[in-house]
Amino acid sequence: MLEVRFFEEFAERYLRGESGATAVEYALICGILMVALIGILGVSGATSGLYDVFQLIIDAISGEG
Repeated sequence: MLEVRFFEEFAERYLRGESGATAVEYALICGILMVALIGILGVSGATSGLYDVFQLIIDAISGEG
């Protein structure tokens, strides 16, 4: 019975605390920013430029360039 009471107290403190809510809010903001960034890069065609840069690095490492 002690374990059940401990869990109930833990759950009650967790649900009343605001630090978890803050972390969730920051995660949502980060996710929204990442979706926007990916959308902007996809529309602007910047991904092809990034692909060229990475291909240049791969070629230099493998000795093809």
